[in-house]
Amino acid sequence: MRHSALFSIAAVTAACALLPHGAALAEPESSFDSANALYEAEEFEKAREAYEAMLKTALSREVLFNLGNTNFRLGRLGEACLAYRRAELLDPGMAEASQNLRLIQRKLEFLEFSDTGVERAAGRLSASQWITLTCAGLWLILIGGVTLLLYRPGQPWSGILLATTIGGGLLAGLASAGGFIHRGRLDPASLFIVTTNNVVATAGPFPDAKEIIGLPAGSEVRVVAERGPWLFVHIPGTRAGWIGRETVEALWPYRFAP
Repeated sequence: MRHSALFSIAAVTAACALLPHGAALAEPESSFDSANALYEAEEFEKAREAYEAMLKTALSREVLFNLGNTNFRLGRLGEACLAYRRAELLDPGMAEASQNLRLIQRKLEFLEFSDTGVERAAGRLSASQWITLTCAGLWLILIGGVTLLLYRPGQPWSGILLATTIGGGLLAGLASAGGFIHRGRLDPASLFIVTTNNVVATAGPFPDAKEIIGLPAGSEVRVVAERGPWLFVHIPGTRAGWIGRETVEALWPYRFAP
């Protein structure tokens, strides 16, 4: 895939122009370039369809990010939030997606489940990255420990080998703890994002039920029960209520973990 089109929707308020990075090609050479060309031509609905078609064959943080920007330009702010969050799950360090989410949050004041500081820190790395660090620590333990057995105490390298073994143990322990905390955060598979406007959680699964709270587009909920076209959801702030199934989309509907 060619260079990604990484740009911030903050540019909308600053310059009223969102142009894909390096995407202005006279003869697009790939589906990604073609979608970016459609975006640059302000054919946002066609660009949206092109990005979504690409995601049916392979997930990409760049495509998800650009899909979020396209949905933003179309006024589909809930769907923009969904795309940005998915991009963040693929790459927790993607600052552009986080920046755009915060911009929309200030605009819509959508509801989110809160993490502790430790959980936010653990979330800066993906599950695979924590596993890699744990394996690296275990390898250091193995290399240092086995080599120590081959050297008698007091040899010139014994101090370095001992430090390597201890360092490996600390790395493996901290990385294992980080991975455990990462997995203990809100499971993306259980989270849903409100993608439509004017959603209201009610006290019962029927249209005339008492209203509990409005859920701005982009809000997070956890589905705990289903009844026909209705979902019973937990809402940030220790509340719960019923909403229509068509008002939300799963944050991570894919079979593999992000």
